[in-house]
Amino acid sequence: MKNFTKLIFLIFVILLSTILNAEKVAVLEEVGRPDSIVFGNGYLYVLEGTTIYMYDSKTYKYKGKFGKNGEGPGEIKKSPFGGVLLVWPFNNKVYISSMAKLSIFSKEGKFEKEYKTSVFDANYPFKDNYITFSNKIIEGKKAPVLAVYLSNKKFERIKTLYITDIEVGQNAGFNFPFTTITAIPFKNKIYLVDGLNGFSIKILDQNGVEINSFKKPFKIDKVSGEYIDNTVKWFKNDPTWKNIYGFFKNRIKYKKTFPPIYGMEVKNNNIYIFTSKIQKGLRECIIFDLKGKELKRLFLPVKQVYGMEFSVKFTINKDGFFYLKENIDEEVIELHKSKL
Repeated sequence: MKNFTKLIFLIFVILLSTILNAEKVAVLEEVGRPDSIVFGNGYLYVLEGTTIYMYDSKTYKYKGKFGKNGEGPGEIKKSPFGGVLLVWPFNNKVYISSMAKLSIFSKEGKFEKEYKTSVFDANYPFKDNYITFSNKIIEGKKAPVLAVYLSNKKFERIKTLYITDIEVGQNAGFNFPFTTITAIPFKNKIYLVDGLNGFSIKILDQNGVEINSFKKPFKIDKVSGEYIDNTVKWFKNDPTWKNIYGFFKNRIKYKKTFPPIYGMEVKNNNIYIFTSKIQKGLRECIIFDLKGKELKRLFLPVKQVYGMEFSVKFTINKDGFFYLKENIDEEVIELHKSKL
């Protein structure tokens, strides 16, 4: 009983220290309903629909916006069922993968060029090639599944890097919670979440060949009735999905346990793994070095998500963990930072 009390106290101290470390660093008055944030090129880019707001990465001063909904040159087309757009700062450019195109802007948001791609593809640059998220037809399956590829400059597949269990297309089923699909380029390597094998990370070279990997034991939490109820509630209330929920609700299934890994970022020569473990509204983050040695564990304000909610309102920069928070009383979006 004494050891149990000590454990509870330790968890409380960890959670409290995380909350106390958090600070509001800016109010993003221009943003209403953000979808994602990312640092790069000396800016903080905030995506809302097809609009990208730019803020100085040091002062957080508003620098303008770009992005227009549409199908013409320089315009961005978002699929109503395709989730959040992929915005990727790289080499003083901003790459935006939208419906059937990859658009390239200057770091200040000036349109430069675009490429037509498959309507199923999401691409971002890796050295002279692209990492591509797309579908893959598997013999014997009713629906294609999501997969990760290495593609060349012409968006032709060079190598299949990873095949998931997430079905896509008109015959797809929904097996919640989804296993994460994450492949991140960093210093000429690709760091890939091997989520079908538990808490597992693969490290690939620039040709997509595995050069290292590591696995960690992880206590898996069961999928609760509360999670199932909230998923149903999400579908019934989402403006896009609620109108068709009746047509596909029988395709929804639930896993017995949560996948161990919720998400990953690779920054500052570290690997940041966000796990499925949530305590007091905070999510566990385990920090590893690039070889898989564990450095630190802490809890951060990354909420549980339900249904087809794919917004990522947090990111990691060199000086901390950043996340967006809605101030309901003042009706503004705030940028907060926690030390890591």
